[in-house]
Amino acid sequence: MAYGDIICLTPDSAPIDHYPLNASEAFDIGEFVTLNTDGEVAVMADEATPDGVIGIAATGGDTTATASSATGVGIFRYTTLGDFVPGDNAAQTGDMVAVRLFVPQTKYASRNFATDGAGTDVTPTTALAGGQEAEYFVVGGVHGLDVGGAGAANTGLITDVLDTNMTPIELSQGTGVWVVFRPVHHQLNKLDPA
Repeated sequence: MAYGDIICLTPDSAPIDHYPLNASEAFDIGEFVTLNTDGEVAVMADEATPDGVIGIAATGGDTTATASSATGVGIFRYTTLGDFVPGDNAAQTGDMVAVRLFVPQTKYASRNFATDGAGTDVTPTTALAGGQEAEYFVVGGVHGLDVGGAGAANTGLITDVLDTNMTPIELSQGTGVWVVFRPVHHQLNKLDPA
């Protein structure tokens, strides 16, 4: 797991919805999440097809207490009825988990970028990443974008490459660290039951 692998750059345009937590989950804030057939939120599995990603976790969902946000000051739980639960901070099956939904007007960034279709991390450049569709990936618990997995699973459009200061590398002449992306519309119809 990797806390903050994906961050939201436009939180005002990224709606948050809440879903019940699936059993035996271990995910952290900023990881790709899906819904299972029961409508429960679950982390995108390692090397899975990213077809059902609905957004990123805005709160941790860790029933196994292994994620970095699983315990600590300021963590609290909501039950399915929305009741605040003081005391035990570890998430439990059925707790409501906040998810930042992927909608076209939102921008996200990832510090994990690959070009080989297998999630092998490389330094992003404008030539490698700019304007390309990329597939969401999870390899070894690391979440990111890969432009080498061309095909129907392409799910994000990379719009910029940023340096460590979150400045576009075309302006700073710095080294790429973050790739900025927007969810691609054909992925978003997974949220529309019609």
